[in-house]
Amino acid sequence: MEKDTTIKILGLLFLLFGIAAIVNTSIQNGPENILWFCYFGLCLIGIGALTKNSSLVKSQLNILTIPLIIWTVDFFSYFFLGHTLFNITSYFFEPFSLISKTIALQHLFTIPLGILLLKKINKKAKLSWMISLIQIIILFLLSRIFTNYEQNLNWAYHTSLDLSIPFYPLFWFASMILVIILTDKTLKKLFQV
Repeated sequence: MEKDTTIKILGLLFLLFGIAAIVNTSIQNGPENILWFCYFGLCLIGIGALTKNSSLVKSQLNILTIPLIIWTVDFFSYFFLGHTLFNITSYFFEPFSLISKTIALQHLFTIPLGILLLKKINKKAKLSWMISLIQIIILFLLSRIFTNYEQNLNWAYHTSLDLSIPFYPLFWFASMILVIILTDKTLKKLFQV
């Protein structure tokens, strides 16, 4: 009973944060900004929790874990070094709305709470990597169709390091597939999910 309550509470938390992120970014930055992987991930983790679908939860962790670890390192580097390492989180330390900053903090709790959800749901996630792959293809294409180079949603046009990479879309897909496979295998090995 307590386990089910925890799953429902976390599912609602993720879903509410996801909806708040989508509504807020649509109002603040325009509707195309709902395409961020993080916002989709919040909603899909919430739905996965509420339906006890471990494959859906894990598919989002496959996509988000490594990028969110990098985001977190960049975020905390500001406090320890006085600047961000990769210029990914520098926006957080500029003036903008409190609600946007609160929503951005989801980058810090998504992975630990997502792993907790997987452990609480306690079902083997089957073919989560395939869900991840389909999702990155769709969101990459939508990011390229509905946004531009300056917006650079999901790094669909370039990295934040502005490296000159030939055949960037191929590099992007190769990197994301590697992220998905490494995360899927690591979660399976460390947490048996």
